Amino acid sequence: NLVAFYSVPEPLFNPAGELTSNLQHYFSEAAQLNARLIKFSLGHYQPGTRLSELKERLSRQSIRLVVENDQTADCGILPALSAFFQDVTDQQLPLEMTFDMANWHWVDESPLTAVQQLSQYVGYIHVKAAIASQKGWRAIALDDADNLWQALLAQLPSDAPRGIEFPL
Repeated sequence: NLVAFYSVPEPLFNPAGELTSNLQHYFSEAAQLNARLIKFSLGHYQPGTRLSELKERLSRQSIRLVVENDQTADCGILPALSAFFQDVTDQQLPLEMTFDMANWHWVDESPLTAVQQLSQYVGYIHVKAAIASQKGWRAIALDDADNLWQALLAQLPSDAPRGIEFPL
């Protein structure tokens, strides 16, 4: 009874702020996997960009698209994601957010602040915990974590699918 979600190894917007030219290719790969959802990191979205091309492409897809907060200091930050999802809402695009609970630590953002600002956009949740180490942040098993992941989960949509991400 498992379902597939496809995590694309490329951002939705390239360094020039343009929609990835490989979008259709990745949707084709997701279809081959019979994936129900395709996930991109945001990349270099420029606030205020007209999203009509993306909206048109999504209208031809049955696979849901979600955008995740990644671990990059220029793209995975709260201001960038907030601006993007506000534009998505204003322009009525059918896409949602993947909320990665722990990635906020890598970009020095508060997961609690992020959940307050972005929970309304969340359609998929990466349940993940992390701790600081001498080499930076690292993911840990939920059983070894504090209760932050539980507090965040309580503030996120209860009907959103969840994936548990942990080190192997």
